[in-house]
Amino acid sequence: AVVGATAVRVAPTVYKIATVAPKAIRNIQSVARTASVLQDAVGQRERERIRASEKTKTAEKVGVNGAVIAGEGEKTKSECGNSNKNKGDCAERLVNEKYKKEGYEKFDTKRLENKSGHGIDNILSKDGKTVVIETKANTSQLNKWQKQGGEKYLKRQKGAMEEGLKKGTGRWKKFEGDKDFKKAIKDLKKLLRNKIEYKICRVKLKDDPTGCYGKDGNGKCEADGEVDCKKPWDAPK
Repeated sequence: AVVGATAVRVAPTVYKIATVAPKAIRNIQSVARTASVLQDAVGQRERERIRASEKTKTAEKVGVNGAVIAGEGEKTKSECGNSNKNKGDCAERLVNEKYKKEGYEKFDTKRLENKSGHGIDNILSKDGKTVVIETKANTSQLNKWQKQGGEKYLKRQKGAMEEGLKKGTGRWKKFEGDKDFKKAIKDLKKLLRNKIEYKICRVKLKDDPTGCYGKDGNGKCEADGEVDCKKPWDAPK
């Protein structure tokens, strides 16, 4: 009888524990998950802070044209985009500067570039002569189309430009009816009425740790030695 009475008294407590325990366990698990998420968030913020600090250090060490700066306003390597593209643009600027010193007038070839940044590297003119140039930075090599010679390459590029302008197809497919692009092609055709000389210019660049190579005034764009434009851009024999 005593055992039976005790069992009656204990039963509600056992039932309560059995009911509450799973809920308590779930609460503990939820708290643990929340703590883990918070820990991950704190860790992510710390990693971002460290990366930002490293970027600032890089910018402080290397400023515009190699000068030491405070870091603010100077772009780091990742913020300057494709460093190979920046090298190519830098080499083209140095070629333009070389010919400008010799009295040539630069044609803005950026007006002819497609959305991928392709076109004709340098076009300069003086006294009824136009020089069409393929510029290569450091050890960069001619592609299979450029190896066919300057005359064929220019014809190929110009043909693709005109196709894009008239039909909206090909490598210049987004330029259909573009008035500025149409004017650029018209100006190019005027220059091509001159006597044309095709050249390959080779430019060895000084290293720029920022990877900017003068883009938007950041880093440095300097030749390591002479800008060499002695080689004619002829078709293979």
